[in-house]
Amino acid sequence: QATLTPDEAEAQRPTLTINDVVARYPLFLLLGAPGSGKTTLLRHLTTLLARGEATTTLALPDKPLLPILVPLRNFGRFLAAHSKEFTNPAPAALRTFIEDYFREYDLTLPPDFFQQRLREGGCLLLLDGLDEVADRDLRAQVAQMVSAFIRHYARQGNRFGLASRPKGYDEVAAYLP
Repeated sequence: QATLTPDEAEAQRPTLTINDVVARYPLFLLLGAPGSGKTTLLRHLTTLLARGEATTTLALPDKPLLPILVPLRNFGRFLAAHSKEFTNPAPAALRTFIEDYFREYDLTLPPDFFQQRLREGGCLLLLDGLDEVADRDLRAQVAQMVSAFIRHYARQGNRFGLASRPKGYDEVAAYLP
């Protein structure tokens, strides 16, 4: 019985596309070194879904997934600026940030658009750059808020992807699902 080297074992692993990952797993973690393409991949996926060009495996029976790309570095700044308002981990913090963040793009959306879509399910939240929240304590707070958000909105059939450099993730992994 031959023992495989780590390279041989890696070569025998089945390759999954991002479409496969999103279709199979309601929550996935994308870890990679600086410059490895994490943000580029999430932006590409967001664009494909927004244009309706993603494979049908990424759609629910009655509607396509709504991609929402969320820069966690900006969410960290939002939490720091609203520290008195959001003291305990709660899904409202990240939802409020998403509403505020997209309001800056001057989109014409119905009131409570994101809240309604999250309640209905079928959203793909792509949470990018956990490691880019530079302050470690603030990153821990971001991780706790993200965790509360995921726990709350996963029940409705929403999906989630989290991207980070390994070190930034490892420092707060205990707070995440």
